[in-house]
Amino acid sequence: MNIYGMHLSQEDVLRKTGRIRQVFGSRRYILNQGAAKGTECVDVNCGEFAFTIVPDRGMDISLASYRGCNLAFQAAPGEVNPAYYDGCGSGSSNSFFAGLLTTCGLDNLSRPCADEGVNLGQHGRYSGIPAEVFNDLSRWEDGRYIMEFRGVVTQPLLLSHKLRLTRTISAVAGETRLFIADEIENFGSIRSPLMILYHVNAGFPLLDEGADIACSPHDARGYDEYSQERIAAMYEVSQPKPGFPEENFLLKMNTDKAYAKIMNKRLMNGISLYVNWESCELPYMTLWRSFQYSDYVMAAEPCNCPCRSRSLQRAEGTLPFIEPGEIKRFHLEIGVTAAQS
Repeated sequence: MNIYGMHLSQEDVLRKTGRIRQVFGSRRYILNQGAAKGTECVDVNCGEFAFTIVPDRGMDISLASYRGCNLAFQAAPGEVNPAYYDGCGSGSSNSFFAGLLTTCGLDNLSRPCADEGVNLGQHGRYSGIPAEVFNDLSRWEDGRYIMEFRGVVTQPLLLSHKLRLTRTISAVAGETRLFIADEIENFGSIRSPLMILYHVNAGFPLLDEGADIACSPHDARGYDEYSQERIAAMYEVSQPKPGFPEENFLLKMNTDKAYAKIMNKRLMNGISLYVNWESCELPYMTLWRSFQYSDYVMAAEPCNCPCRSRSLQRAEGTLPFIEPGEIKRFHLEIGVTAAQS
């Protein structure tokens, strides 16, 4: 494996370190301040690439960096303990940490709505649910150190829909990418809506004026009239401005292998944050732009349906479902590429 430009074998690492964590590995801890108090986190250090898993928030990912340089947007609330999560109306915004990944769903996307007699909050309940099972399966395998974490998040409703998501996050020491494999099972007795969106959020200093955005071939439209008027500029990145209205675009991917990336040629000789996925699993992507003071973010959001409320999609006949006993799988790769120094 390649660590900081050195080619190291397993034997090299074991002979030259007291604990391998001095060069790579994971560390579990509990936050102890403010609204985050009591929240479990896991720092994963691949060498040059590092990220933080939050098992208590659906195994989403908060911090992420490359060679110490931040990659992701951190929203003001931070890693709020799920005990403070407010799933009513737009209350989830009070605990939205954004980070490298926030998972939205599994029962609703976008605005709050009422459907089948149930009030559904903005972007669903998933990110406010702790993993009830969480295991560190890291190991040496064929001379590579694989950091792997698996957890189970259950989203049931009495006398109604019951979904179980098993998430595996893996990365390899010396590499600058991670993999997410989600397996969602309907363990109830009735057909259930299944809406999922992977909110991948780029932030400063990766996101800055002059950065470039690229996506695989797609058809695009604005979610609203204002965004539609701005569609010609949807890849442009400007400086933050007071009162900048957020913009949302829907991309229908036209290739089997889909990707999106943000590139900053002026940062560290040029680095890019990318996300790759299969469009047969996630045929859409929402592109979210907010260039406001303090809320300076651009997000690529692969999703299995447009980012519109459940009630609206049911009325339009576009709501995706999962049958009793059925399992659906979703896969993403998120990583960093860097120019050669």
